[in-house]
This record gives sequence, C-alpha cells and structure tokens, in this order.
Amino acid sequence: MQKKLITRLKTEVFDELKQDKLFGLQVGVLKNGKTLLKESFGKDYSFFDLASMTKAILTADYFVRHSNLRVKKVSDFLPWLKKSNVRISDLLNHSSGLRAHIKFFDVLKDLPTDERLIGIKKILRDELPKEKPRSKPLYSDLDFILLGFVIEELEGCDLENYFERENEISGLHFNSLSFKGKKNNYAPTEVCPWREKYLVGEVLDGNTHFMGGVAAHAGLFGSLDSVLDYGKKLRSQYKKNPKLFKAKNKEWASGFMVPSGRTTTAGKYFSKKSIGHLGFTGTSFWYDPEKDLLIVVLSNRTYPDRENSDFNKFRPMIQNIVYEETIL
Repeated sequence: MQKKLITRLKTEVFDELKQDKLFGLQVGVLKNGKTLLKESFGKDYSFFDLASMTKAILTADYFVRHSNLRVKKVSDFLPWLKKSNVRISDLLNHSSGLRAHIKFFDVLKDLPTDERLIGIKKILRDELPKEKPRSKPLYSDLDFILLGFVIEELEGCDLENYFERENEISGLHFNSLSFKGKKNNYAPTEVCPWREKYLVGEVLDGNTHFMGGVAAHAGLFGSLDSVLDYGKKLRSQYKKNPKLFKAKNKEWASGFMVPSGRTTTAGKYFSKKSIGHLGFTGTSFWYDPEKDLLIVVLSNRTYPDRENSDFNKFRPMIQNIVYEETIL
C-alpha cells in the first residue's frame, strides 16, 4: 500500500507540477494516531514556512485549551480597544466584520520599529465594529492579529516568549528578524520584490515581518515530523471533546477550516466533520475524525514567485490519493 501511495503521489502530483528546481514537497499521513507515511519529493528541506497554519497551531489551539474564553467580548481583554460586542468566537470564525487584510508594512512603513505595534493597535481599534455583523464569514488576518494581542495580554508576555514557554513540539518555532540559524535547512519561499532579497528562513508574510517575524496569524516554521506531532495533539483534543470543533458557520470551526463547497482543498472524500488549515506558502493539514485520518502537506510553492498558483489544483488531489490508498 505504501509503495503504491508514494508512486501515485510522485507520478500524479509531483511529476505534473511545473516547479523550480528548489521546489520541495513533503507528505505525511497519520492513521489511527500512527504514522503511516513520511515522504519527500524534490528538494529535501528540514523546515518550511507554515504561513497561516500558525492560526491553527498556535492561536486556535490556545482557545481550544481555554475554551471558556470564546464567549467573552474581545474588548474586555484589551483596554485600548473601543467597547464592542465582537466576541473571541467571532474572531476565530472570521465573522467579526474586520477587513480581510491591511498592508501594515506599507501603511505604517515610516514608523520607527518600536512604534509599529502601537500603530497597528490604533488601526485595529478604529476598524473593529461595535456590533457583531450578521454577514457571511470573511477570512481575515486581522482577526488573528487581534487574537494575538489577547493572548499576550492574558499571558503577560509577547507571543514568542509564550510559545517558547508552552510549546512541547520540537521543530515548531518562530524566526525573529535577528535569526542567525542555518538557512540552508529552510525551504526558500520567494524572491521578495519589496525586501529586495531571496527569502529563506525569513517569514514570507509581510505583516508578520513588519511585526518582527512573530505573529498570531503567520510566522511559524516547522518540519514534517513536528506538524505530524501537532496532528497527534489535535487528534487527542478532538477525541476528548469533539464539541470544541463543531462548525460555527459553513466555513469555520473555531479557527479551523471545514470542508466547504465542491472545490474544497480537503478533496472529495473528507467528511463534513473534518477540520484543517492551509498556508499560503503551499502547506496544509486536514483531519477527518470519522476515518481517524490526518494528512499533512508541506511545500514552498511560492518560490520563486508567489503568483505561481499551479500547485493549488493539486492540493485536493493529494488528499484524494491518500484517502483512496488508505481508506477505500
């Protein structure tokens, strides 16, 4: 089974991708909590920029472990915010009414480094609606940037120190802008036009870079082993209390994606109870509790150009192939 699975992933996905020679693809599979597959295609790297998977691994995880906070109003925790009826759960489910994105690194680029977070807070204070809007969810980095400030307020330290203190999974880490590690261990993500350099071991996301390389919406780096270990943790949390992962709208379940529409990246087999998250750089995980199957995909599909979208059509194919070779 494993040999056929690897062959199909190579011939139907990797060989069909038109990628740079520095492209790397890794696929990991857990079945019933046991590692079924860890395979690398193309250039082999130790660590990948996980991008928005940070939202799940760090931020949503925090509010899984502190689920009583979800019903609280976000302005109750942040004295610099205007009073608002928007709750933590609204931010997690991308229904706060905040815009999808603001390029802080562009809008606030003239601020000194030590004033950048103050500038971001002022913008978020003015952007956050007073009343909870009743509209369809809008995926927003701003929701999770705000949740990051909540975590820092509750924990009494910055996100990097919090994560270093609480994280027990080796291989998951942030790289601040002062990072001096071995860059050849990292998958390159982009030749960045505005930073005017080749990004390797440095976060791709512009706002995270502007915030010092550490944020609640992006910034984590990880290995295939580390994300599989996170998958085991998520599986345990789900089995202990499935209600914490119940979908709140057609797209989100307390910070996790749920399969939605015919073109979901979870593929055609994952159940409606499945949860996961994507990363812009070409990363993802999906967990189906009905089949107790978790699939991790790591890649640097944005190299050398983030406009390269060829990989996106192969995302659901990977899930389908793994499912067909392990379940059907």
